[in-house]
Amino acid sequence: MSGSIQLLRNRFVQAVMISTLCSQLGIWIRNFAVLLYVMKVTNGDSLLYP
Repeated sequence: MSGSIQLLRNRFVQAVMISTLCSQLGIWIRNFAVLLYVMKVTNGDSLLYP
């Protein structure tokens, strides 16, 4: 268990974990923005007929 704690204290590992978290947060925000845009364009209609 001591090795796991030391690994999490490693600066490189912390940087990788923080960058992954920021990347995932950015993806989530982008997907939510696309969802809101599609909802606006289609007026919330899930069955949009041409």
